[in-house]
Amino acid sequence: MKSKLVLFIRSITLALLLPLTLHAADEANVVDLWAVTVKAGHQPAFETALKAHLKHRAELGDVRSWQVYSPVTGSNLNTYLLRACCHTWADNDAYQAWSEEKEPVADWMANVDQHVESYSHSISTMDFKNSNWPEDGGPVNYVGVTDFMIKPGHRGGFEASKAMISNHLKEGNWPRRWSWGNTVNGSDIAFVASAYADYASMAPPEKDFMAVIAEQMGSAEDAQAALGELMSHVKGMDYQIYRWHPDLSMPAPE
Repeated sequence: MKSKLVLFIRSITLALLLPLTLHAADEANVVDLWAVTVKAGHQPAFETALKAHLKHRAELGDVRSWQVYSPVTGSNLNTYLLRACCHTWADNDAYQAWSEEKEPVADWMANVDQHVESYSHSISTMDFKNSNWPEDGGPVNYVGVTDFMIKPGHRGGFEASKAMISNHLKEGNWPRRWSWGNTVNGSDIAFVASAYADYASMAPPEKDFMAVIAEQMGSAEDAQAALGELMSHVKGMDYQIYRWHPDLSMPAPE
C-alpha cells in the first residue's frame, strides 16, 4: 500500500512540472486524468467507496469537479477514468497546496485503494479554437475518442491540416459535436472526442463529414486530398467509447 501511495504522489508531482508546449500558460485548458484499474470482482465495492470519497472531497472544498467515465470498448473494462477540466497551469500550484493542507489522499488510501489494482496519471490540454462543443447541444452520456499518434517532426503539419478540416466542418454546419486535445506526457498524441446521447446517436449522420468538407472545398477530390494530408502526419490511430457515470461524478462547485 505504501508503494502505491508513493507512486500516487510522485506521479502527480512530476506531472505538475511538465512544460506547456502548445498553449498559452494562462489559458484554462488543462485536463487532469487518472485511470484507475480495479481488482477483479471489486467493482461494486469500488464504486461505493469512490462515491463516498468524492463526497468527502466536496466537503473538504475541492474546487475540481471530478467526472467519472468507464470504457465500453477495448480490453480494459475494469478501468475508471477520473477527469477534471479545465484549469490553468498556475491553478495546479494552488490545487497542490490545497491537497497538502486538506489531505484528501488519506481518505482515498484508507477506503478506496484496497479495491485498486493499478493507477495511471496523465495531463492533456484542450484545443478550444478548433473544437465545436456547444453547451446547449443536449446530453452527453457517451464519448467516442480517437487518438492520432503523430509522426516525429510532423506536429506542425498535423495542426495546420486539423485546423483547416475543423473550419470546413464548422462552416458546413456538420451536426456532430467534437473537441480536440493534445497529450502532454508520454507520446505525441492528438485526440478528438465526439459527444453522444446514446448508442442510437452514434449512427452516421445523413451527411457524413467527408461530404461536408467536399461541399466546402468544391469537390470530393479536394476533400480526399485534405484528409490524406492530415493522415500523412499520423503513424497510428485508436478509437474507444466511454460512458459517463453521473451518479459517481462530482457536481460542479458552487
